[in-house]
Amino acid sequence: MSKSELQNELQGYLDKVVSVVDEHGLAIQTVLHSHTYSIGLAHKGMPDIIVMGIEKGISEHMINATYKRWLEVGVSLDNINDIIGDGVNPMPVGFRSISLNDEVESFFNVGNCYYQIKPVQNGLNSYVQLLWPDTNGLLPTDDGYDNKNLPQQLLMGVN
Repeated sequence: MSKSELQNELQGYLDKVVSVVDEHGLAIQTVLHSHTYSIGLAHKGMPDIIVMGIEKGISEHMINATYKRWLEVGVSLDNINDIIGDGVNPMPVGFRSISLNDEVESFFNVGNCYYQIKPVQNGLNSYVQLLWPDTNGLLPTDDGYDNKNLPQQLLMGVN
């Protein structure tokens, strides 16, 4: 593939991302089996969300459910106790504000391109890491979290 063809393919992909954000309020980008993140929430005054190390469908569900919750009640980085689980035994998710540095920005490549095309009015966009629980409902920031069986990378640059 030539450089020109690659640039056209990338531009076409970014155009699709812009279209999805315009239609749904956010787009969700998954990077292999590494992480999943939202794009476009800064235009609604919300931080974009990144989820590390869990299956794509579950990550997408948690991001979408958090987005819907924030639309209903406003943004809060308090734990949310009912967006995952079996309906009878809900499990908490938590949040950590993360500051931008070169390492963190490298996780948001498509998001960075999107915000160059559609910058946020105040020029600021922020990010939070959504933390998911182990089978006992503990988050990776809690003592006793099962990191051996459910490893979860905590991003550096925490605010």
